[in-house]
Amino acid sequence: QNKKQNKKRQQSSYSAAAAAVTASSAELQVLDYTTQQYRLFPLIAAAYGIRFTAMRLNELYEHSNRKLSKTHDTSLMAELHATSSGLKSLCTRIVAGGLEE
Repeated sequence: QNKKQNKKRQQSSYSAAAAAVTASSAELQVLDYTTQQYRLFPLIAAAYGIRFTAMRLNELYEHSNRKLSKTHDTSLMAELHATSSGLKSLCTRIVAGGLEE
């Protein structure tokens, strides 16, 4: 099984940097191939989703911080903690799945 994982890693690194030469000697980027797009585009979309979620989480943090400093109200802290913990878990899962792909 370790050999399979190493082979997948080698293929992934090849996919990221290689260019293929066709019969007409024109170089094609690996991303021009549909199979590579099927692998990478969902991960790119997930990265954008994570980024926008992180931006919203930062807004929630700033709002919670302002509320805490003015009124000493900690009611948003539990939501902030749960949301950030869930996002961290989701990001880890997505990245691990992407590395295995």
